Amino acid sequence: TSYGKNLEKYKGWFNLLIGGYGPVFSDIGKMLREGRASVSRTGKHVGIGSCQISYYDSIPLTKRLIEKTKPDAKRFVDFGCGNALYLCTFCEEMDGIQAVGIEPDRESYEAGLQLVAEKGLGDRVSLVNCDALSYEFEDTPDFVLFGFVLHEVYAQIGEKELIRFIGDMGKKFSDSNLLVIEVDYDIDNHSVMKTPMGIGYYNPYYLLHPFTNQKLLPKEKWEEIFSRAGFSIVEKEIVDPAVDPTGLEIGYVLRYTKNL
Repeated sequence: TSYGKNLEKYKGWFNLLIGGYGPVFSDIGKMLREGRASVSRTGKHVGIGSCQISYYDSIPLTKRLIEKTKPDAKRFVDFGCGNALYLCTFCEEMDGIQAVGIEPDRESYEAGLQLVAEKGLGDRVSLVNCDALSYEFEDTPDFVLFGFVLHEVYAQIGEKELIRFIGDMGKKFSDSNLLVIEVDYDIDNHSVMKTPMGIGYYNPYYLLHPFTNQKLLPKEKWEEIFSRAGFSIVEKEIVDPAVDPTGLEIGYVLRYTKNL
């Protein structure tokens, strides 16, 4: 139908919230009754949907932050790259980039291999199927990207280990930039949560995380963690308000300065 065809532009949100997290929303009542702490998501659709949404918000935000801090950057490592749409877009729009994508979910990784091949970018984008803590860098990157990833690592290994993880990365690659995209956990801000964007997206987005072993944090807490790990904030910017007027999605460029 024409109505169905008009939904095509929103496929990223459908892939993420229905394809990826549909099992969570359909099982919340049972989890609450039985006391289960978490339920499995469908990683492939989470990765694909997140990348499709990023085309509108975090990809433009990331590009602005790169252009502000190191516009001649060539080497990128992207943790939690999903289906690699993020990296493929950068390679198509920015000359000379060589990128490595790290993706723990096997199906998302395979979807990424297919997309890279379809776009003919196999000589510029390489993918690795492993978790963030297992990856070993081969070269010093200009940017290490963590797009909506650190809150998951935080839940899995805890605050102390997360600080050690990124702090060790900073010590080893002090000339690299960490580019972090996270969502400010501001669930009690009713003036935002009751807006159309709050009701349509951030209410379900906030709801799904406690049931999937992920931990969203307020921006003040993230900034404290960055500081304790030895990083200074070089740039900080929100998504274009024309795309997301809530101001909840924030991008940071961090440099390791503890030893300076």
